[in-house]
Amino acid sequence: MAQASEDKKREIEAGLRRQKIEFDNYEKAVTLVSSFERWVLRIWGEGGEWPTLLEFDRFPRCGNTDLTPDFLATFGTGYRLCGEVMKTFRDGPGSEKDARQVLAYASHLWQSAGEGPCGDVLLLVSPQSDTAAAKAVSAERGDEGGTDQSYAPVAIVSYMLDAGALGDW
Repeated sequence: MAQASEDKKREIEAGLRRQKIEFDNYEKAVTLVSSFERWVLRIWGEGGEWPTLLEFDRFPRCGNTDLTPDFLATFGTGYRLCGEVMKTFRDGPGSEKDARQVLAYASHLWQSAGEGPCGDVLLLVSPQSDTAAAKAVSAERGDEGGTDQSYAPVAIVSYMLDAGALGDW
């Protein structure tokens, strides 16, 4: 009976650690998107250098699909920037699923543009994941070194918190 109680205690503690990690990752992603939004607003928002931003949507839904990127910036020029934060882009098993998610956004942007892409997908990953992300997205598109014309471009950018810059990314 005591062993079962100890096993249950370890299971609960492991679950709490997982939840703490998930919350920490979510909190950092929210901070990153907020920082990026402030930068976009400063440059392209009202009063910015090139005030063409129409909307910065932090909870977008792409058309009538189940696609829910982390943000979608829409500009008066017709250009859209669809953003996804993936702290860890899986390398090996699971990378195909991550790549398919990113490419679903790229495909939606392309298809909704009509004559061609009117936007880009911005994939934000940790520096440890940028190479894995680039390889997986390229392999999933099947365009090793080329350009597949059924997807909007995907830009992969690594990020990290600069604690010395008052917690900015």
